[in-house]
Amino acid sequence: MKGLIGFDIGGTNLRCGLISEEGKIIAFYTQPTGAQRGVEKLIQEIISQVKRIEKEHSEIPIAGIGIGIAGILKPIQGIVCFSPNLPGWRQIPLLKMLRQSIPYPIFIENDANLIALGEAWQGAGRGEKNFFLLTLGTGIGGGIIYQGHLWSGETSAAEIGHIKIDPYGERCLCGRRGCLETFASASWLVRRAYKHMHLGMPSILAKYPKITAKDVFTAAQRGDILACYLFQLAGWALGIGIATLCNTLGFKTVIIGGGMSNAWEEFIGSLKGTLTKELLAIDYSEVKIIKSSLGDMAGIYGACYLVKQNLD
Repeated sequence: MKGLIGFDIGGTNLRCGLISEEGKIIAFYTQPTGAQRGVEKLIQEIISQVKRIEKEHSEIPIAGIGIGIAGILKPIQGIVCFSPNLPGWRQIPLLKMLRQSIPYPIFIENDANLIALGEAWQGAGRGEKNFFLLTLGTGIGGGIIYQGHLWSGETSAAEIGHIKIDPYGERCLCGRRGCLETFASASWLVRRAYKHMHLGMPSILAKYPKITAKDVFTAAQRGDILACYLFQLAGWALGIGIATLCNTLGFKTVIIGGGMSNAWEEFIGSLKGTLTKELLAIDYSEVKIIKSSLGDMAGIYGACYLVKQNLD
């Protein structure tokens, strides 16, 4: 039995797992990313984790390593062009730097793409040849699985969070206006709550010293008009974005994950209602909207499966 090492590198935590070729978790480690310490330090942490696995599981030969990082990447060249969560990570030749110390095959990919791949291998997408996935968190990420494999462009593909919903809408952090992310991500849910309260819309959220997306969810459950409206708006925007992808790709399966998916009941009705109006060649009854199942492990599973698919 060979082992696959997967990394999920976020702005807060660095997660690492050793998984068998059959998908069994052998070991799992997590630690603070420490991104503020710079590029070299973080790369050294990756190398240290690999050496730790080699030492603690010396009986298991390592087949390869997969690494997921948020941001714009050139996976084939192994370059991290830009990562919003990792200060100083611009045009970093990650593969070249790691190969100086690691003797195994190494593959890198956008973290949301690997979440989709993980769900395809061991999660909600198991058995589905074609689907796309959205991760609803601080921002919105996406991944596309086509014929059982990750659709990966020469640069980062499936930037679903930046599908344009309203050309005259709020300015997204990417610099463009009206992106899906500005309607249906956790950070923008909070921004919109503050904006509407500032304009005079009453809400129980006004009692909170500092609002979080979870607070908006709780308020919606209690019937707060503003909170309910914001989730309806998020569902509408998601319906537009998902319909656009279904109409373009002809896919009938959609997986939704990320922290915002915990508010499923608050937005799914609006999402489905919008989808029925916006689909073209595909009938709504044929579309499956599924909640992801792997949670925080999805990215590690995906990183390991990336290795497996590239080496098979």
